[in-house]
Amino acid sequence: MWSDAEIKDIQTVVEHLSEVLKITSGISLRFNLEKETVTLLNGTNQFLDEVNIADDSSYGVLEDIMAHVLRNQE
Repeated sequence: MWSDAEIKDIQTVVEHLSEVLKITSGISLRFNLEKETVTLLNGTNQFLDEVNIADDSSYGVLEDIMAHVLRNQE
């Protein structure tokens, strides 16, 4: 489980990345601390994918999300 500081970092990464992805590809992100996942949603908030981020650092979260985003754009 993450410390409070790590949770804040991960939330910040997800929020900022979500804003960029909305502009560039119409994808938004939702962080779920309880499930330790980030959900990818399309422009109409329909489910695209779910990323398991358990035990990832904030950098690992970024890497995992981007891998899933790229896979969903193919």
